[in-house]
Amino acid sequence: MEIAFLVFSLLMILLSAEFFTNGVESLGRKLSLSQAVVGSILAAVGTALPETILPFVAILMHGGEAAKNIGVGAILGAPFMLSTLAFFLVGLSVLASFLMKKRKFELIVEAHSMKRDLLFFVVMYSFAIFFPLLIPKSNIFIAIALVIGYVIYAYLTFRGESADIMHTEELYFKRLLGGARRLAGSASS
Repeated sequence: MEIAFLVFSLLMILLSAEFFTNGVESLGRKLSLSQAVVGSILAAVGTALPETILPFVAILMHGGEAAKNIGVGAILGAPFMLSTLAFFLVGLSVLASFLMKKRKFELIVEAHSMKRDLLFFVVMYSFAIFFPLLIPKSNIFIAIALVIGYVIYAYLTFRGESADIMHTEELYFKRLLGGARRLAGSASS
């Protein structure tokens, strides 16, 4: 039963991710935001919420040493997982799309945005890991510095040049509602 629940949950996550991506792209186009802002700010905040909330729930609601270990593992593990597994999956999806003749064998990357994102990640992540080793009990200072760093990052991302969103499909919910209205209209006539 647990395996079926796990598989069902993973399928729900995939479906939700598709709807989320579609919604974020649609919102970005409506607000005339660049591709970098949509991907690096809007989508990143939304996709980071689960691994951000997990430590809070583990530490604040359950407490104890095990909860702290789960929280720290989620905080430190997520970026490593994303930088390894996610990059692999992106490459795999490009390859699969190419083999199914849905697209060219290429990955379009905004070098400037990617450099900025990776530079901020490496600097801030290194700071968060190594600063406590140099100055113990500096958690509040580190938290404030990380928030300031993120505000600077967001500012630079909004100000930076980036391409417009390449393509967006019509909002899925809009399509679903349109289909439901057509069905309701044909059923009533």
